[in-house]
Amino acid sequence: MILFLIFLIFIVIFSIFIHKKIKYYRSQLQDIIKIKFPYKLGDFITRHEMRMMLIGSYKYYYKDSIAVEYYNNTNRINNFLILKEIVNKRGKKIELPGDDTLVVHLRTGDVIDLSKNSVEDFLTNYVIFKQTGINYVKPLIYYNESLKKIPKLKKVIIVTGSHKILNDTKSKKYIEEIGSFFSKKGMIVKYRIKEDPDEDFVFMCHSKYFIKSGGNFSDITANIVKLKNGLVYL
Repeated sequence: MILFLIFLIFIVIFSIFIHKKIKYYRSQLQDIIKIKFPYKLGDFITRHEMRMMLIGSYKYYYKDSIAVEYYNNTNRINNFLILKEIVNKRGKKIELPGDDTLVVHLRTGDVIDLSKNSVEDFLTNYVIFKQTGINYVKPLIYYNESLKKIPKLKKVIIVTGSHKILNDTKSKKYIEEIGSFFSKKGMIVKYRIKEDPDEDFVFMCHSKYFIKSGGNFSDITANIVKLKNGLVYL
């Protein structure tokens, strides 16, 4: 009897060990996939050459993604009516922002963390990302001007993430400063950080009030918000 109990205890401990190992290696594999085949929904929807280049890997690594569903339903880029249908369907499966909530998308990640500019530069200037000539990261004045046009709201949800794995110290500081800005305006600040990008997209598309950042991901979100009769600022 004692030997049997010892055997059972061994089996339980061994099972827990194996489960943790599997979870660890699965996480490592997901990180490798993210590095080698980053998920770029904005580029996939808006650029034909990216659509053609990425679809093979996306069908394999992101087979249940919005990108693949979009590809299967249209051969066009920027087909926002199809994209809206996908968003509406997927919106039934997640918790969505209320009509009394401002949703703010921040473009963080590589455009901040790989830049020579300081966090203070990003907070005070419209910094241009040299590789593309685009301003992705918005300064505080941008959000201050946006709030002047928005009805007085008590809640704000800041949404951000990155399609690359890197040292994100500067991004974290930028997010903290933007959150502090809204808090000082008397708003309750909540965050969605590094969540599933498709769920982030669906969540933001259901905004009643949306402040966009720079880049294709934020642009396609703004288009869907408008199609759903939401309000987009700047």
